[in-house]
Formats: sequence, structure tokens, C-alpha cells
Amino acid sequence: MMPPPMRYVVADLTFVQAVFGATVPVTLRTAAACADCNGTGAGHGTQPVTCSECNGAGQVQRVRQSLLGQMVTSSPCPRCNGLGQVVVTPCPTCRGEGRVTVDKTYQVDVPAGVDSGSTLRLTGRGAAGPRGGKTGDLYVHLRVKPHDRFERVGHDLLHVLKLPKAHLYAGILIFATVGVYGMRQSAFDLVLLYGIGLLGVVMRRFDFPTAPVVVGMILGPLAEAQRSEVQIFSVSADDDCV
Repeated sequence: MMPPPMRYVVADLTFVQAVFGATVPVTLRTAAACADCNGTGAGHGTQPVTCSECNGAGQVQRVRQSLLGQMVTSSPCPRCNGLGQVVVTPCPTCRGEGRVTVDKTYQVDVPAGVDSGSTLRLTGRGAAGPRGGKTGDLYVHLRVKPHDRFERVGHDLLHVLKLPKAHLYAGILIFATVGVYGMRQSAFDLVLLYGIGLLGVVMRRFDFPTAPVVVGMILGPLAEAQRSEVQIFSVSADDDCV
């Protein structure tokens, strides 16, 4: 008996369908059982007959003599093509094949989280076998279209957010202003903040390095605080010694 034929088809998915899952239609040309002969391949009023060469086994055995003795080999019957039956009067619709080519559309349930290269198996939805043979399986290969914003890295979604410099600087200025004024509510601190910001813009405009200034502004107060603590500790130690 011949194995049931399998079919393969490619389904294109959008990025959203692949991530959240969807039901997509898949159309293909495949072999279906002939309705006029019910898949037997025989004409109206007739039936296939048992092959006289293989006696319905679909296989023929041949014995060959070799130096090691007799060797028995099996092969599909050349008269019935391994089916075990012969159609004497073929069906005019399928010409004795027992199946015809048709267009079929299946609704495929795609689970969430699939990616390009994934394959879904639809049991019993492949091509029909010749002369009443079993129907094979349909394998759907998935191909996901790229997204214009998101990129998939394994099970994670990656998105690079690009901000114009004007929006970025404006946001930094707003948050810095709110933070400085919220701490001490001092107008002098705001003027000092804007003055430092203006100084940074001028330095950038004339290609002066701003990194040393930033490092000095951050580490300078810390160094001054540590120096004061050391002096206080030194005075306390001298008083204890006296």
C-alpha cells in the first residue's frame, strides 16, 4: 500500500497575527476524490478487479541466484502500480485515477507566538490517494512579514525610540527646572541652572569639551563635602587628645 501523499503550502502572516495569533485562510490546488466514481477510478456500473500479477498484494517478489545463495527482492507491481487492483473500464472524469484536481481553502488556526520557519500540521487535509487511498496531511509553513516599528529578538520585542534633539533638550530642561525648584523653591537656583545650561550650549557651539565641566560639577561638591568632614573629624580628634 502506497503511503498517503502529503502537501506543503506557505502562509504569509503579518507581525501582529504572529504575535497574538489569528485564523488565516490558506488556498491550494490539491487532489480530491472523484465524485463520479467515489474515488474507485472505475466507470459507471463497474468495479476495479484484483490484479492477476500480484494477486492483490501490490508487490511482486523476484528470486535471483547469487554467489551467496538465493536473494528475494520485492518491488511495486508494474501492472497495478502497487495498488493491488486494476481498473478495466476507467471513469471518464478522472480517467481511472480516482481523484481530480480542485482548489480548496482551509481556515488555519495560528497560535500566538509563532515565527518565520514554524510549521503547522493539518491532519487529513492533504492530497487524496489514488483509487480510494488515504488522504495525506497538509503542512503549512509560516512566513512572518517584518514590522515597520518593532523587531523580534527571540521571545522579546525590540523598539528603538528616536527623539529629535530639540524635543530631548526641551524635556531635560523641563524636568531639571521642576526638580531644582521643587527641592528648595529658590529663584537663584533656577538662574544658576539656566546659566550653566547656557554655558554648556556656548561651549558646544565653539567645540569646547563639556565633559570636564560636567564631571567637575558632579564631583566638586562631593569632594568639598568630604573635605569638610575630614576637617571636622580632625578637629574632634585634636580635642580628644588634649
